[in-house]
Amino acid sequence: MGPPAGKRMDPAPPPGAGPEAPPSHEATHDSGHHVVENFEPPQQREWVLHLTDRLFFTLHQDEAETVSHIRKYPSLFYFSNPLAEMYEPFCLDFGPVNISVLCQFCEDLRARCSDPRLAHRTLVFYGYAGDAHVMANTAFLLSAFLVLDTGISVEDAALKFEGLTLPYFRDATYTEPTYLLTGIEVLRGLSRARELRWVDHLTFDVEKYEDNYDMAIDMVHVLPKFAAFAAPRRAHFAPLVEALVAAGVTDIVKLNSNADYPVEAFVSKGVRVHDLCFDDCTCPAPSVVRRFLDICDKAPGVVGVHCLAGLGRTGTLIACHMIKHYGFTAREAIGYLRLMRPGSVIGRQQHYLELVAMSEWEGNTPVLCGEAESQEGMEVDGLGVGSG
Repeated sequence: MGPPAGKRMDPAPPPGAGPEAPPSHEATHDSGHHVVENFEPPQQREWVLHLTDRLFFTLHQDEAETVSHIRKYPSLFYFSNPLAEMYEPFCLDFGPVNISVLCQFCEDLRARCSDPRLAHRTLVFYGYAGDAHVMANTAFLLSAFLVLDTGISVEDAALKFEGLTLPYFRDATYTEPTYLLTGIEVLRGLSRARELRWVDHLTFDVEKYEDNYDMAIDMVHVLPKFAAFAAPRRAHFAPLVEALVAAGVTDIVKLNSNADYPVEAFVSKGVRVHDLCFDDCTCPAPSVVRRFLDICDKAPGVVGVHCLAGLGRTGTLIACHMIKHYGFTAREAIGYLRLMRPGSVIGRQQHYLELVAMSEWEGNTPVLCGEAESQEGMEVDGLGVGSG
């Protein structure tokens, strides 16, 4: 199961949207839903969101409508990119797109806004209304740009899109989703991580991320303390070991009992391997959480964590650490982890983390309520693939 696509792209302006024509109108500047002055499509005025002083967002029905508007309003600079489409689902999940895509999206919009040839142009980012999943990722990416590059709050970014009816993000299973996540909740997790200096979209190494997150290695340095990866495959074992050592991994926590790889290859590099196995697609008992956090507290460097796919059990335990040590809510932790490693945390594990976030702690042991304890060891049905 490969990672969601996120290869770098070099965007180009759409045909007919070149920067030569001077502006010939002013755009409205109050809050809420807006129409750019002089927009008069054949049947109704064009629906437009006002994002910044000169950046707008609009929806078109098809390419023909886009071409029509480019020709009709040459003083506006229409542009788009395919980045919101760059999510490859594991099951019925459709986003959010990963951190690499987000960084490239923000880079593209910064380039448009700072291009001296466009200094006096109104910029209109357009998308197509037909695919709700792509629209959810588009709204998320635009919100991320507003928060990360213009400095507005997550809440203010959310208000920009409150008139759009968008599907919620869901987990990577085939079952009916019981835990839904908004793009703003993902962005809250990213904002908290940025405050902790875990990630900086301006300096994030997209190429390194994509090199490590491929079919051969399938590893992501999700936060400074943790590298998450899928169970090693013998055919690609050597490059994975090198990548983990290069990432500063001193300890590995193995969560699946059937992992078939030579542990001595890690030991020979000075890396300790800890067995902490529990069943695939289930929730950890408090004693497992305690042992995991104890290992992390003692580890002098980065902790590598893997289950089968490096998604479910791996993401759940890393989220427990984020909740206990950094005060993340369950939704912030899940949202951030899915941004860094799409597909993380599945099924009942999502609800389990809500209960962990509400629990008291006795050292590194979460004191779970009865509802949480009843979820220990319960499997997630309908996965179709091993997700961890």
